Amino acid sequence: MLFAKLSTDKTIVFGPVLDSTGAAVTSEVVASVKIMKNGASAAALDAAATLTHSATGVYLLLLKAADISAVGEVTVVLNSGTNSASAVRLNVLPATVYDAIVTNAVNATGGLVGATAAITTMAGVIATATNITAITGNITGNLSGSVGSVTGAVGSVTGAVGSVTGAVGSVTGAVGSVTGAVGSVTAAVTVGTINANVVNASALAADAVAEIADGIWDEATSGHTTAGTYGGRIVRATNSNVEVQITGSNHVAADVHAFQTDVIDSSAIAASAVTEIQSGLATAANLLIVSDGVGFLTSVLLGTISDAGTAGETYVITFGGATYTLDYTGLDATGNRTGVTRTKV
Repeated sequence: MLFAKLSTDKTIVFGPVLDSTGAAVTSEVVASVKIMKNGASAAALDAAATLTHSATGVYLLLLKAADISAVGEVTVVLNSGTNSASAVRLNVLPATVYDAIVTNAVNATGGLVGATAAITTMAGVIATATNITAITGNITGNLSGSVGSVTGAVGSVTGAVGSVTGAVGSVTGAVGSVTGAVGSVTAAVTVGTINANVVNASALAADAVAEIADGIWDEATSGHTTAGTYGGRIVRATNSNVEVQITGSNHVAADVHAFQTDVIDSSAIAASAVTEIQSGLATAANLLIVSDGVGFLTSVLLGTISDAGTAGETYVITFGGATYTLDYTGLDATGNRTGVTRTKV
């Protein structure tokens, strides 16, 4: 069986093509050649395939990449009336496999590995007298000898590592535990968690304490206003004027929302405050109300009356430049008064 490289053009020898009498046919056409892939029905070749007569009914058949498009077995047959030819079978291999077997040299890149010494076992262990210069794949079994150096990254180590005598550049995964002492760590170490009570007073340097204190005092107040917390209840300035002086001519200004009971007594009110209160009470409207009240009151007490003893007594007095009149319409013998009308002119 011939080997063919997946999806790659290949020229094969096809024939001899013979007629019904057994004579060689030299004029066969490519359309008469069919291909069967992995046991499927015969199909036509790619339109670019060619069939060229070489000698005595033997042809060179160029199969195109589309004809060799599936890994497995390909069979080329002749379907030409009375003419006949032996079928040609090809084993289509993946490109890397084909190159390893056919194209590349043994022990070359991409080629097969040729043992240079005895292979003592095939149970996954390879004994060699020379160094393995590079391994690009995974080692799933055990490696009992020493590894001189590892220049690339090690993806993961699931088992225990007995010892490491040289420097370890970096460890990106988790380290389960370290039994022995770690001599020194010169680069930065990122710690995921710290056991309880590991960091005590003696472990904190003075500059660490200072940095913690600075971090607390330099925190933005806007982030510490949760109800019920000290941050939410402490008195905070609304600007950078953090110094308060209450001696000499300096004052503390505040918006007062409530006073304690009886906290404002006579000694607490200045004369200017009393004057302002009086000024607020003695407005023109308020004085007019007082003046009218006195006018109508004195009209009854001191005013003139021209119809005394009648049911409609009228009292008149001039007071403060205005005349106040009280006119009753329901005065009875017992002195009761009803239906009063007040007039001011």
